[in-house]
Amino acid sequence: LLLFIPLYIIISYNFFIDGDMWFLLNIGKYIINNGIFYIDPFTIHEGLNIIVQQWLSDVLFYFMFTLFGSKGLMFILLFMVLLISYCLYKLFYLECNNKLLAYILMIICISIIGINYLFRTRPQLFTYLILIIEMYLLEKYIKEKKNKYLYLLPILSLLLINLHSSMWLMQFIFLLPFLFNGLNIKKFNKIKYNIKPIIFIMFIMFIVGFINPYGYKNVFYLYYSYGFEDLNIYIKEMNSPSFSYLNFKIWIVLISFIIFIINYFKYRLDSRHLLFIIGCSILYLNHVKMFPYFVIVYFYSISYLFKGIKFKFKDNIIFYICRLIIFVLGIIMIPLLIYFSFKKVKLESYINDIGEYLLDNYNNDIRLYNDFEYGAYLEYIGYKCFIDGRAELFYKRFNNKEDIFIDYDKVKNDYNYDINSFIDKYNFSHFIVQVDSLLDKYLENNNYNKVYTMYVEDVPVYNVYVRE
Repeated sequence: LLLFIPLYIIISYNFFIDGDMWFLLNIGKYIINNGIFYIDPFTIHEGLNIIVQQWLSDVLFYFMFTLFGSKGLMFILLFMVLLISYCLYKLFYLECNNKLLAYILMIICISIIGINYLFRTRPQLFTYLILIIEMYLLEKYIKEKKNKYLYLLPILSLLLINLHSSMWLMQFIFLLPFLFNGLNIKKFNKIKYNIKPIIFIMFIMFIVGFINPYGYKNVFYLYYSYGFEDLNIYIKEMNSPSFSYLNFKIWIVLISFIIFIINYFKYRLDSRHLLFIIGCSILYLNHVKMFPYFVIVYFYSISYLFKGIKFKFKDNIIFYICRLIIFVLGIIMIPLLIYFSFKKVKLESYINDIGEYLLDNYNNDIRLYNDFEYGAYLEYIGYKCFIDGRAELFYKRFNNKEDIFIDYDKVKNDYNYDINSFIDKYNFSHFIVQVDSLLDKYLENNNYNKVYTMYVEDVPVYNVYVRE
């Protein structure tokens, strides 16, 4: 019942739905109604090849959305966080053999991820869970030397390739420390176990990855979707952290703490834990989105480091009074938190007003220019857009047709860009543009018809233009 602490943090910091949910739901709706697709049907561009790397997640999200609306999406979040919490506890307990310590570390771990707004109803929820289960099964294999714990890993691989294939390779990255730790290197490794079954299972996991609607392209999704540097301007989670980020300050504190513990108390990490911390730190320092993975492996390693600590509460009257207080608080707080939070949940877009204006005045056959951030919402309500949050789709390397995102970046930021040629190239009939942007000034100065302005607190934010 102490879970009401991390639940409170998660509900306070993460209990809202971000803009990416629109394209996740849109894809889920399309697949349920029409089946798997390989050519994008949502934009004004024709013939863009697509790999829907999270197709199964999208179907699950839309299924819950049709049953319970936006509250169904939040139910998925709560259910997954509780499941992740339980599996983290089991993993930490397996490492430290102390229930109280495992529980405390789990609460801290979940809370740190929560206060950084990193629990959302998105496919990475499934990735967190799958990787935690993978680590647990490998730890069981190490401790009991029984191959049966490895047999579930191909099933996890099959799930991950269909739920979130952009992170499918992470399961192999997470296997590497276990392989190294099993080598007979006395200077680094204190335990011995046979790594041949792990290598064999890795091969099976790789083969199983091809069981998905997009075949080898999904397996090698990162090749097609990674490495577009200008995307970092628009996708914050792909940026490297700076000191202004809360998660970077936490990372410094956590790293400093473990260095202090190792040096002062002379505790020693096994090589797999050390490799996990170093590896996930490198991943995080390249991309902010990797912070939860660092936090998970960090507290997994801390639980191993503290495995020799023996402490527990004494069974006295104070202990039982505290348990009673926790019980009462948990019984009261958890239902109240969930009830009041679910009442506030709504799936909206910050350009709802423009969406309503378009629906009232125009059919869905218009050719619409829009910005990256809200295209998915417009597509969900029935319009074909210029661009949306599926950023990699708009590069030639991914879609096998043209570099649309490069044109978009130029019209947003290049003062020397030929905007007239850009408009003619895509044959736009309608435009939604940010007030005072380059395109807004061009349209205003070239006598395009401004038909609507969206205000936020009496400040103009977006203009809608029509090409006569």
